Amino acid sequence: MHSTNAVFTPRVQHILASTFVAISAMYIFRWVFYPEMTFYVDDWNWLNRAVFGDWTAWTVFPSAIYNDRPIGATIITAFYYAFGLNYTPYGMMLVFIHITNGILISVVASKLLSSRFYGAIVGVLFVININVAYQAWWIGTIFDSTSLFFCLCAYLAFLSKNSYSLVLTALFYFIAVRSKEASLPFPFILFAYSFLEHNSSVKLSEIVKSLQHALRSTWPALLTFVVMFGIFMKYYIAAKVAAADFGPYAPKFDIPTMIDGAKIYLRYIVFNFLSLDNALLAYLAGSAIALLTWTRMAIFGSIGFLIAAAPVLVLATQRVPYYGYLPSPYVALLLVALVQRFDIFLASKLGVVSDYVLKTIVVATTIWFTTYIYAIGYYREPLLATMREASRAMKTLASALTHVENNAKVVITGVPPGPTLFMHAPCHAINVMFKVQTIDCRIEGTAADLLATYAKFPAPKILLDYNGGNVTLRERSP
Repeated sequence: MHSTNAVFTPRVQHILASTFVAISAMYIFRWVFYPEMTFYVDDWNWLNRAVFGDWTAWTVFPSAIYNDRPIGATIITAFYYAFGLNYTPYGMMLVFIHITNGILISVVASKLLSSRFYGAIVGVLFVININVAYQAWWIGTIFDSTSLFFCLCAYLAFLSKNSYSLVLTALFYFIAVRSKEASLPFPFILFAYSFLEHNSSVKLSEIVKSLQHALRSTWPALLTFVVMFGIFMKYYIAAKVAAADFGPYAPKFDIPTMIDGAKIYLRYIVFNFLSLDNALLAYLAGSAIALLTWTRMAIFGSIGFLIAAAPVLVLATQRVPYYGYLPSPYVALLLVALVQRFDIFLASKLGVVSDYVLKTIVVATTIWFTTYIYAIGYYREPLLATMREASRAMKTLASALTHVENNAKVVITGVPPGPTLFMHAPCHAINVMFKVQTIDCRIEGTAADLLATYAKFPAPKILLDYNGGNVTLRERSP
């Protein structure tokens, strides 16, 4: 334990670390509470399920290859019945879950690094990573944040080493997979940690002994993985036999695809500060330093990234920043573990004063970096502009229509491509706002095409014009 850890009691250290993580997250994501923030893209799909779906009609085990996520779906349903269409409390809960994940990462990293100080830095680097943490504001990505939460619970249960820890670890892991299937390889992260924790040489006997220990300590989670993986493979093979169209989620199992995926997600995680090739080179350089200095937690961070990112590395046509949420803590751990190693080296050469000096530099750099990340904004301003338009569309739509009949035909002219209130056909926003389960909604095509479609529709039918979010009623046929 470092000397600076002895300045405060463990409880005070924990409170300070958690506060540092929470304040950093609130600083970065304070715009989530702006009045223009509202629902985004496929939020309306999940809200539609909340309004019209049977939230109890989910199975214990997966019933599809992907998008069978009852934990997140149930949470969204609960939010809807508690908050209606008032986005602000949704945003509060999303930020709260994100902060909770950051604090849990801080706790886990503190145990791994034997330092609450450096554990807190890992937590901060995670929560401020606005480039991948869409989960702090986008309701439709709550599946990632809940999945990570249960993975962290599994990790804490695993590290507790109590008599019931193996069972709890497997249980939390199972819930994480039912939150999102991307957490499927998590037991191999536990296996890698357990192996590295007990391995101190490259002797074959030592490696075999460490592998045996890792297997003994993770077998319930690995067995759960085998069961879940078997279920997913059954549905995957059935879909392949039926020549199902996986769309952008079709996997491509080859080395070039996975290398390209690693580059892309590493670049996302390092805030797009590096090119694709340089992001991969930086990761490889950090991993090499970790191996040469035998910094085991840095090695674990390197391996952890690959395992956590494995499910999305094969998605050659669906590579979005928020898929970097689950693997991002391991990149932070890799970096911080190397900094800690340098700290220990300096302290051994220069004494305890250098320990305080370096930690002061680390804190100052982390605070500066946090303010810098907020200042550069990334997607914040374009997103807020989209949100303002969507909020205006919700208000003007509600004032333009008093009701919508079931099975009505709705035609909307002037809707541009890209994220809008009506992006996800068949206009789930109208379904949810007016609690009408079935409509035929058309928004694509030229104004002339849409008017011609409207003319052919039988009543009841509604003609609306979008006009930059100012939705007006042009005609209505009862």
